[in-house]
Amino acid sequence: MSPRARSGEPENAVLARLNELAREVLGAPSGDGLPPARSFVQLGGDSLAAMLLASRTTEDVGRDLSVSALLGPEPLAAVLERAARGRGVPTAAVTAGAALDDVPTVSQRGMWADEQVVGEPVYNLVFSAVLEGELEVGRLESALVATARRHDGLRTCFPTADGDLRRLVLADRTPDLERVRVPAAGFAQHVRRVVRRRGRLPFAVGGLPPLDFVLVTGGPRQNVLLLVTHHMLLDAWSVGLVLREVFARYAGGMGDQADPPQPDVLVAHQHALRESGLWGEQLSFWREQLAEVPLTVDLPTDRIRSRVRDGEGVQLPFELPAETVDAVRQHAARLGVTPFAHLLTAYGLLASRYTGQRRFLIGVPTTGRPTKALRELVAQCAAVVPVVIDVDDDRTTDEQIRAVQQSLGRSLDHADVPSVELVHSLGIGADAGRNPLVQLVCNGYSDLVDRELLAGGLRVRVTEEHNGRAPMDLSLVFQRTDEKITGFLEFATAVWTREEAARFLDDLVATCEQLTTATRVVEVRGISTGSAALLDALASPTPDNPVDCLDTAFLAQAARTPDAIAVREGDDRLTYRELAAASAAQAVLLRKAGVRPGDVVVVDLPRSIDEVVAVLGVVRAGAAYLGVDERMPERRKAEILRRARPAAAVSHAAAVFDLPVVVCRWRDWLHDDAPEPHVVPQDPERVAFLSFTSGSTGSPKGVLVPHRGIARLVAGADYVDCGPGTRFLRFAPLAFDASTIDLWFPLLGGGCVEVHPPGVPSPAELGRFVVERGVTALWLTSGLFRLLAEFAPGSLAQVRYLLTGGDVVPSEHVRRVLEANPALTVVSGYGPTENSTFTTVHVVDSPEDVVDPLPIGLPVRGTSVHVLDERGLPVPPGAVGELYTGGTGLAVGYLGDQEATGLAFGYWGANPSERLYRTGDLVRLDAQGRLRFLSRRDDQVKVGGFRVEPAEIRQVVIDHPDVADAVVLPFEGAGGHKQLLGAYVPRTPDDDLGERLTEFTGARLPEYMVPARWLRVQTLPVTANGKVDRKALVDAALGAARR
Repeated sequence: MSPRARSGEPENAVLARLNELAREVLGAPSGDGLPPARSFVQLGGDSLAAMLLASRTTEDVGRDLSVSALLGPEPLAAVLERAARGRGVPTAAVTAGAALDDVPTVSQRGMWADEQVVGEPVYNLVFSAVLEGELEVGRLESALVATARRHDGLRTCFPTADGDLRRLVLADRTPDLERVRVPAAGFAQHVRRVVRRRGRLPFAVGGLPPLDFVLVTGGPRQNVLLLVTHHMLLDAWSVGLVLREVFARYAGGMGDQADPPQPDVLVAHQHALRESGLWGEQLSFWREQLAEVPLTVDLPTDRIRSRVRDGEGVQLPFELPAETVDAVRQHAARLGVTPFAHLLTAYGLLASRYTGQRRFLIGVPTTGRPTKALRELVAQCAAVVPVVIDVDDDRTTDEQIRAVQQSLGRSLDHADVPSVELVHSLGIGADAGRNPLVQLVCNGYSDLVDRELLAGGLRVRVTEEHNGRAPMDLSLVFQRTDEKITGFLEFATAVWTREEAARFLDDLVATCEQLTTATRVVEVRGISTGSAALLDALASPTPDNPVDCLDTAFLAQAARTPDAIAVREGDDRLTYRELAAASAAQAVLLRKAGVRPGDVVVVDLPRSIDEVVAVLGVVRAGAAYLGVDERMPERRKAEILRRARPAAAVSHAAAVFDLPVVVCRWRDWLHDDAPEPHVVPQDPERVAFLSFTSGSTGSPKGVLVPHRGIARLVAGADYVDCGPGTRFLRFAPLAFDASTIDLWFPLLGGGCVEVHPPGVPSPAELGRFVVERGVTALWLTSGLFRLLAEFAPGSLAQVRYLLTGGDVVPSEHVRRVLEANPALTVVSGYGPTENSTFTTVHVVDSPEDVVDPLPIGLPVRGTSVHVLDERGLPVPPGAVGELYTGGTGLAVGYLGDQEATGLAFGYWGANPSERLYRTGDLVRLDAQGRLRFLSRRDDQVKVGGFRVEPAEIRQVVIDHPDVADAVVLPFEGAGGHKQLLGAYVPRTPDDDLGERLTEFTGARLPEYMVPARWLRVQTLPVTANGKVDRKALVDAALGAARR
């Protein structure tokens, strides 16, 4: 036990000493009493002062004083009284021994190892001292030499021995003052260039101390001293000590000084903490504290994160408005918290809004100097302590700020363990792409280095410069004065663009303001005025062109271009006049078969002119058409027809279940005077198309697509020309919502539908068809587009518009086809069936404009988009949220399923009067205001352009009598194509069960829903959170395939 920890010392004497220490730390005059009812924070203390008081209490008085208690609301007098009553605490004996002479600190080891991975000098520091006045260079050189001789830390290098880092003090090493001459004109700009160049040069830390002094001189009285060092050697506190001593010596004011502490003291201090068991106790705290906290914060970004970060970074300055500064300080004072805790809360809240994470870590730097010797030590002592940020929208803002202050206090109470040791102890795996444990930092300690010094006729202004590096993904530094709160945001350029960082800063200022006025956390949206304007523009759909019902629009087009070719199939063709007549005859036959407006009619035909006539005939009869894929299993077809309850079918088959069958004989009708069909009242709300998609409950869902939805799709298509002369490929299955593009774009625009023969062609066969038929526009699923781009790129030479989507569109292939076909425009379309095929489009016509990943773009005409959180509230631009969409494209709902309709369609967001559809897709707005798709909120995926609910497939798999359990999940197969994996637990050993499951599911599901690969497992593996370990299953399946 320390001799100062005298447990028998009278309590009043201990309390008196504690009060005196508190007055010193708070800067109160000696002998003045502290107000008994005020907290440490209310008396002007902050977290740095709390750590200083706690360490001095342990060192000088031998009592334990909690930083968390000092930062809490309790009166300081009560905190000190409780500490005075406490038992004396042992302090570890700190003795530097020979065994520790060459041992680096764990932080030095960590920084060295980190730079070995990154390969760049990430941790260089540069401080500039502007020297105003007449400089005597000789005196400055002497001051530098004398200071270096006094401190071993300025003469230390870090060689390696047998691959292990060591620490070596070079006894005779003294620094040189390097002289750099630059033009007097533009002196400040020249200095910045020198700063950037020198700050990016790597140090040979193994042979020489990583420390340079550079004197940059322009004209007379134009001098700047640069101190360039590596963070392994010095931290900001040490730089402050060095500069104070250098300029005190320059002024001749040092006199005789006692020998200062040397770096051995720090190494011995850490060794003593480890041996005393204190580190072990604190590690136990951290294991419990971080047990359920995600250890990575994934900042949403336009960039693709590199596997190895390059360390490049940029700083953006900011200043809080004066009224916000006043509001923050007043609010903090009312709550009894530090302004830093208030600002940390705002930073954490905005990070949560951006990422969607409600629990994560933010690193807060500490000085790491709990003893007097360490506070006088010239060496690297600083550390970053993780602070748990819990964002609870149900809290009041006051509760949230206090919770952050409490979390900060608990972390600072356990800050003796360096973060490198914490990472090792927690077994956090190495990730060369990001800093382990914390990636976000908030630093409020801006006064560690004197900003201004006076030295023998010189006025010295000191600034920490930026060297173009960023060791963390995002670091926010607050610099506080009596009147202002300024600072900068430092970001890794491998993570964010300058535009993204600038928007975050704007939103941060707004968050600071909102936190002072809002009552509840949920009200603090973190959205600046500029961000709100962008969101409002996306939420306010571009006005529709006037839309009619599809039949009306088609007849109007037929009247404009009656003799133009409307549809071609092989040698057969129909003009618009002929197609209007044939479809009228079809509608009359349907009416005779009992079809009435509002009914559903099955179109059971292959791709053909027959199909086009049938669809138009159904629509002109006032009914909705339902396509069925010829490859659809009979059971699936039966389930769909049972739900749809169609009134009839148009088919070449003699029977379609028990439905009345109407034939299509358009050749005969061209020579007859077909009667005009019954006039159906125009109602854009009437359903035109019924499309069944995969259902999460295990049953398909019928989406009721109205006339207005498809009409709006075509009327607002200013991204593609479908007018006269256009030849549009008819290829998508009629059951697939993309068929609305194949059919209605050309038919309502005056173009020609070029029907591809039935069946599935090879890429080469499809390419030949496109060339032979002179196709100028086509829609392809992203998977088929990829194949065409790889195996038949020359087929696109005469194509003007290539529309693609249904899944992630590969940027590489878009770039490739644009380079090969300069006249081509690629349109990447995104949208659920529930919003009539397209919700957004991204148009590119130059390979230079292709980015990776490709955005899903901007909303089409008549469509609103909203990015909302799990409560249906807006998130800032750039943040992750679920995409909701509205406008005239919205479906009526799901056939016969009011519950599912109510869950998917409703009123959310800032405008509760607008009906929206929640897509389940997680998206974000990029720096250009375009939407980017990230992932699904649920398990739904797209395979071959078709939307698939794995839960529906799983339900079929576990219906097999030999399957005990199963999971279906996507994986990336050959060529990047999305495929399905079925992992199953058999009831009994059976080597052939996988093959039988292919047959079993194939008889009940469409081909695209049958898993491409099966994996037999004893049990389904789970993660630590109890969820199915999907990665383990995919890895096992791919590994088995390689074997």
